[in-house]
Amino acid sequence: MTADATTQAAFVLAIDHRNSLRRWYTAMTGADRADGAALRAGKTAVADGLLAAIADPRFAGQPMLLIDEEYGTDAIGRIREAGAGVKIIVPAERSGEKEFSFEHGRGFGEQISKTGPDIVKALVRYNPAGDGSRNGRSRARLLDLARWLDDHGLPLMLELLVPPEPDQAGPSFDATVRPGLTLRAIAELRAAGLSPAWWKVEGQASTAAFAELAAATHGGRCLVLGRGEDADAVGRWVAMAAAAPGFDGFAIGRTIWADALGEWLIRSGRTGRTGRGQAVANIAARYLGFVETYLAALAAR
Repeated sequence: MTADATTQAAFVLAIDHRNSLRRWYTAMTGADRADGAALRAGKTAVADGLLAAIADPRFAGQPMLLIDEEYGTDAIGRIREAGAGVKIIVPAERSGEKEFSFEHGRGFGEQISKTGPDIVKALVRYNPAGDGSRNGRSRARLLDLARWLDDHGLPLMLELLVPPEPDQAGPSFDATVRPGLTLRAIAELRAAGLSPAWWKVEGQASTAAFAELAAATHGGRCLVLGRGEDADAVGRWVAMAAAAPGFDGFAIGRTIWADALGEWLIRSGRTGRTGRGQAVANIAARYLGFVETYLAALAAR
């Protein structure tokens, strides 16, 4: 391991969730609709957790916050005011769609310019064995985004999810079916002309599988995502990805902040168990724990 590999590793704390965050809130509270003020407060607490983690002497690498403008404007301001070298990533996609479409329609470029991020993320659900017309529309829109970003000197982070088709669903999908489909998806997206600076990809079953996936991107920097799984499962993916050439970090969201925000925003009003400060500390500790897991595996590469 080189010193450069450590300092260049990207550790993304993701809280760009919108539809899923609203569903999470209403499921936890039983409310008819999500409380926007609570969601904005939660995202600011996550930003503070990130800042607390990177102030710890054990932290090394490039911290990043992936966050939306809908609920995250205050959090973005907090990060910028801190001046701590955290890169801001904003999503371009409409939340929860089966195909890639723009959150702000044809005005996506104006919104990106207004927000001023360091990196733009696009999430696409893309199963190469699925609906060809839907996949084609996603490719075309992603190319529109990529061209705009190239013209404006901004890197693209492409989050690739490969959901099962109905005839593929089953307990063996993750281990035996998704890896091959992911390789095919990367090949199709690259053949269409997409070459994102970053690929966010789902966990694989082995370090060899992670390495094969990274090789398929032909030089893209790869990040493993958490997909909301439990900390043990995500920790295993992080360690295997760190050991694979071509991987440069992680992008983890709910696994880091869901418990902490749930205890503070939702349960604390009834139990008084967790205040904001404790929530921030818990988020910082969970994030830093994954960083240490990654760096330990990277050191042994």
